[in-house]
Parts: sequence; structure tokens; C-alpha cells
Amino acid sequence: MIPDYIHQFYDFGPHYLTINGFRHHYIDEGRGEPIILLHGNPSWSFMYRKLISALRSDYRVIAPDYMGCGLSDKPESDKYSYSLEQRVLDLEQLLGDLGISTDITLVMHDWGGPIGMAYAGRHVQAINRLVVLNTAAFVLPSGKHFHWSLRIGRKRALGVLLIRGLNLMVLGAAYLGFHNSPRNIRRCYGAPYNSWRNRISVLRFVQDIPLAQSDRSYPLLKSIEENLFRFQQVPV
Repeated sequence: MIPDYIHQFYDFGPHYLTINGFRHHYIDEGRGEPIILLHGNPSWSFMYRKLISALRSDYRVIAPDYMGCGLSDKPESDKYSYSLEQRVLDLEQLLGDLGISTDITLVMHDWGGPIGMAYAGRHVQAINRLVVLNTAAFVLPSGKHFHWSLRIGRKRALGVLLIRGLNLMVLGAAYLGFHNSPRNIRRCYGAPYNSWRNRISVLRFVQDIPLAQSDRSYPLLKSIEENLFRFQQVPV
């Protein structure tokens, strides 16, 4: 259910795909070549609302909310893995269910980069364009420091307290990312993450950042990096 105060900014018809018993929400607007809008953490498809409105007269615009994000269901970790691999499988299932397999433009922000580029690596011939927004599709380069705030968030007990309990990641991102936006817009960004239960994905995204080879998503992120050369001729 979309809170009433969001409707004036985000007035799109909701769509849902059931994946492993949980509802996966997405926006599907317009007709034509498909443009897939992939958000980051802690965000949701609301961030693309203006882009959706601008593009839907000429393109078919798909903007999913990852499981645990936005208007999608928010299962606990014993019901859903919250891994990079599972995110990619969800995207494959969504686009397959929608019959989207050619002329794809991927727009990727933050976690949308690894998710989108993993999908692209498995469907190279389907990709027409890549739009890369403040993201990465490679492991942390040697000598590059991991931001202290995210490092704290990965600490088991402290991260749970700060992210799920005190909601500091959502509040901080809304302020730092949109401090020039009206307060009601910042409120919309944080609306899906209004309780301990609803912040499960915000925490799991941070915990799933691959830093060491022993991290579960490291092999997949490394393989994404190694496949980037396959897109040298794709417009970026």
C-alpha cells in the first residue's frame, strides 16, 4: 500500500510478480524499447519517478523494487537470502516474465551496478545501452578505503542497532543525498523503511558488500569485473 502523501509525486500503477512466495513490486510504464531502472540502497523506484514520467511516452520503462525494498515484500533472512546472486536471479525472472529479452537499456545506480552488470554478463546480446550512475561493477581496488560508516554498519551487533534500530542509514542517506529537496520528498524516500522489520534489506545490503574473498558475493562480483571487457562496444 502506497501512503497517501506519496501519491502526488509517485502516481504510477503498481505491478507485482510473486517470487518464491513473496511479492516483487515494479513499475511498468509506456511502450517501446525497454529501459530498466535499477536503484541502490537505501532507496527504491521512487528515485526514478521523474525519469519514468519523462521516458514513458517513447519507451517501456521498468523500475523494480528489490525484495525488501520499496513496495516489495520484506521477508526475514531465513526466508530470503538477500544476496547479490539472488538479486540477479530476481531480475532475470522479472524480465523473463515480462518478455523482455532484446534492446535493453540498463540504468544503474549504487547496488544497481553489480546487479545490472551481472545480468548483462549473462545476457550480453540483449544489452543495447548502459547508463552508469555513481556505482561500481568490480571489487574494491587495492589501496581504496572502504567508507567508515559502511564498515561500522557491517559490524554484527552495532550494525543491527544503527541500521535496523535507529534507522541511521536511511535518515543519513535522505539528508546527505537530498538535503536540497523539500522535507516531504525526503520523507517519501524513507517511507518504506519505517520500522525495524521493514529495514531488513537496508542492513543486509550493507552486510553483503564483498570486501574479502571469503565474502559470499565476492566471487560473483569478481566475475562481473572480469566480464566488463565484453561491453567495450556498448554505448555507455
